[in-house]
Amino acid sequence: MFPPMQLDSIGLQTDLIFWRYGGRVHDRGEYLMVETPRNRGWHFGNLLVFGHPPREGDHERWPALFRREFEHAPEVRHMVFNWRADGDRLGLIEPFVAAGFRLEVNPILGASALHPPPRPNDELEIRPIDTDDAWAEVLESHVRHRDAVYEEGPYRRFIGRRFDDYRRLVEEGRGAWYGAFVGDRLVSDCGLFREGDTGRYQYVLTHPDYRRRGVAGTLVHRVGDAALRAGLVRRLVISAADKTVARIYASVGFESVERCAALILAPK
Repeated sequence: MFPPMQLDSIGLQTDLIFWRYGGRVHDRGEYLMVETPRNRGWHFGNLLVFGHPPREGDHERWPALFRREFEHAPEVRHMVFNWRADGDRLGLIEPFVAAGFRLEVNPILGASALHPPPRPNDELEIRPIDTDDAWAEVLESHVRHRDAVYEEGPYRRFIGRRFDDYRRLVEEGRGAWYGAFVGDRLVSDCGLFREGDTGRYQYVLTHPDYRRRGVAGTLVHRVGDAALRAGLVRRLVISAADKTVARIYASVGFESVERCAALILAPK
């Protein structure tokens, strides 16, 4: 038997906001089993979270654990393993990669104060998303500008369920969703949700026509700065998809605090 798992990662700790709200988290001691029954296609909502990187033999043991944990949910056809990656030590990932897993490493950044980006976009009007029409516009933007690897139908179902959860969190006072507008046109949006004194951003998306124009940096700065000044949170956390995105966040005052790694086996 393992003692309760200690999740030593601010990135994964703030992921619990969404895992616990939309699904269930089971503490197995060595790992967390996270499941989201109403959204089984969400890779990062149906996964195992470990307190250590993969070790000798885990390329066989971890998939066996995953199959056992999700044997009641045959619609889960992927596998995802998540952990905090200390420094450059990712663990013994080579056997996983040889078996078809894809490695993803995301920088996690934090800040207790923000400043404007080098090139703030003064065209933007930033306001909360708080009507049916505004939520529908945000959803359509995320479907329209999804990664090209995703088919529209499955992605619409997946992201629609995610936004159902986000909207309920907003209605319960756990955070807010914000849109950046130029005139009446939505050009960027993001969420900011709270757990204790920590605010966690979600899904910063900018219209392709407005990228490299200071839009994302301006949105992230204004939203976070307002939350800090209002005393809603004392620190902010954001996950960056890659180094380019991390540089945008760094330009408004975020600093790298850790990295989170994942091994992903997508369904064929």
